[in-house]
Amino acid sequence: MTLDQEHCMASLDPQVGNPRIGIIGSGAIGGFYGVMLARAGFDVHFLLRSEYQVVREQGLQLDSAVHGQVRMSVQAYASAADMPPCDWLLVGAKATSNAELAPLIVQAAAPQARVVLLQNGLGVEEQLRPALRPDMHLLGGLCFICVNRERPGVIRHQSLGAVNLGYHSGPAPDDAAVVRPLELQAIYAEPLARARAAGCELPRMQALYQALMFIDRRNRSA
Repeated sequence: MTLDQEHCMASLDPQVGNPRIGIIGSGAIGGFYGVMLARAGFDVHFLLRSEYQVVREQGLQLDSAVHGQVRMSVQAYASAADMPPCDWLLVGAKATSNAELAPLIVQAAAPQARVVLLQNGLGVEEQLRPALRPDMHLLGGLCFICVNRERPGVIRHQSLGAVNLGYHSGPAPDDAAVVRPLELQAIYAEPLARARAAGCELPRMQALYQALMFIDRRNRSA
């Protein structure tokens, strides 16, 4: 990862200023991470659709087997035009709505904002990138979590919660020789190590990780 990309990641730190974070899509994924960030002291703003009235009146409730019950009033908005410019935008809405969401993301983005996609599906970054401003950073996120939306404004969390981020595109230069091995390690090697520590061997996943590392080295040396 380059120094510029490290700076991009490190800026999500409440001790370094106080970045303003927007949550686009406050269902299970967006709601969980938004609540946890707000609980940690970040300035978090939630863009909601059908749940806006409930959340505005009652706040968000997280029932977690790990963190206990967390209930808090949040900064909720029905329109992106009403949101303050956000330094980070976490997108947890379904990827099928990205064409509709793109103008809202741009509208809520501060200059050089970081957009993190926490969505199912492949190629969602490539689909969204042309709709963003050139100054905006785009990152892909891989969530390891068991969570669901129980009812409007209520999220149930069973376990886990780690997120691995990969820089996709934007003003920070992409040093693929450094970034790709780190991403492969985060996606495959770290979960493998945790599984082994728990006494669980995953030979097929280990073989896939080794094959991907070999292909990456071969492509970079070609």
